[in-house]
Amino acid sequence: MRNPRTGARVGKRASSEPPHGTTARYLRGCRSSGDCPRNADDLSCVEARNAARRNQARRRGVPAYRASVDATQVARVIRTLPDTGVSLRQFAKKSGVGRTTVAGLANGSVPRVHPDTLARLARALDAIRPAMEKERA
Repeated sequence: MRNPRTGARVGKRASSEPPHGTTARYLRGCRSSGDCPRNADDLSCVEARNAARRNQARRRGVPAYRASVDATQVARVIRTLPDTGVSLRQFAKKSGVGRTTVAGLANGSVPRVHPDTLARLARALDAIRPAMEKERA
């Protein structure tokens, strides 16, 4: 059927919605994981979108998420630093870790840190350990 004035087609078109379990369907509005009928691989539209974005990030060189690790042992040593003459500010500068993180470890408000941060802290503690040993003796 055509509009008599403009000659353009008028009426319902056949649905050309992309299938469920795809990023295209997510972009067309399917945002509920519970209500999505999913695809043959049992992926909802939201899960398909998340997987596509994750894969895109890996191709760009963004590393995968690494969970934080317990830092209570390092925090215990950091709490003793002021007694040995090393301020938390000096230690933060030597370790390359932020002062807020070091202070949070010292006062117990930061129980977990990224694995790379823990490695930096451990290297800095190993570097100043001889000075700590002399102070105790």
